[in-house]
Amino acid sequence: MEKFKNFPLPPKDKNGFPWTKETSLSTYKKGVEYPKITIITPSYNQGDFLEETIRSVLLQNYPNLEYIIIDGGSTDNSVDIIKKYEKWIDYWVSEADQGQTHAINKGLKMATGEVINWLNSDDWYLPNVLETVGYHFNQNRTLKVLSGKSLMIKNGTIVRHFSTDIRKTKEETIAKLDISQPSTFFRKDVIKNNVTTTLNYMFDAALWASFLLGSKTEELKEIHVPIAYYRLHENSKTVANALNFQTDRFLLLKALQIYFKLNLSIPKKLEIDNSISLKIVDYWYLNKSSIFINKESLRNHIYNSYLEQSLGIEDYETARKIAIQVWTNYINQPRMFLKIVLLLFPDAINKVIRKIKRYAIS
Repeated sequence: MEKFKNFPLPPKDKNGFPWTKETSLSTYKKGVEYPKITIITPSYNQGDFLEETIRSVLLQNYPNLEYIIIDGGSTDNSVDIIKKYEKWIDYWVSEADQGQTHAINKGLKMATGEVINWLNSDDWYLPNVLETVGYHFNQNRTLKVLSGKSLMIKNGTIVRHFSTDIRKTKEETIAKLDISQPSTFFRKDVIKNNVTTTLNYMFDAALWASFLLGSKTEELKEIHVPIAYYRLHENSKTVANALNFQTDRFLLLKALQIYFKLNLSIPKKLEIDNSISLKIVDYWYLNKSSIFINKESLRNHIYNSYLEQSLGIEDYETARKIAIQVWTNYINQPRMFLKIVLLLFPDAINKVIRKIKRYAIS
């Protein structure tokens, strides 16, 4: 097609989408006015992966695409790769910034799309997915957020399928604080002006919670369609900074307590400096998140989250204290109930069992 005349050829050792294949124009339905979608790619020294990310966006052949790349002043080959594709990129910059959230916010200021998401420079889209996203937003004008599946991939192998954790009640969904970010698209008015810079790891969960606090059922749709590959490698945040995600999660749970004035009886070990959580609360207030929440239900599910996170980081002392209060919530959840029963054993035994049986009870 004329738009991609003289489009760069892929390296000789690369095959399939987005290297030697692309989304066919026939994928797009005639007569459908696909909304403008803005994709923002924040990046810093990800030259090993960036080209695949860029091609996976551009070769969607989406008819109403805005693509923005915000590079943090990379010192590897990233800028050369961006320049290779700059003819097809709407805006890009490479300059020192304050990190991922700052880069995303810079992109949001430039964004003019009706629907927005960011795609990190070590992740990439599956073929045809923007057609699916655009079609759903076109068909349902009340839709605010659309969320699909992400495929976690390591060394070329898919190791996990994961989706945004949407439960039966809004309260439980909020307390879970789990979003499949690469596969979740927002109307621009949901994001409003920015993502919070208070958190470096779970800022997407803070945005997710902000939406949920004031959303209606018809404003959210989950589709069981793989949208993006989420790459695990030694330098990815998920691998290199796993404990920092746990810290951010505890900060968010504390922010929920403050926001709703919930007085939870939790172990002193979980008490944290409120200053960061208060900034998250300010972010939610700034976005004017309404309150359509059953506080008692939310309180209960926050307790559950504290328990599950304590188990996740093998803090069995804290988990035991919380389990005393909430164990009855898990009677009908065999795997989780088994974890609680295992707390009757010493920590050393728990760690060995968890290591051996992780695949069965995680």
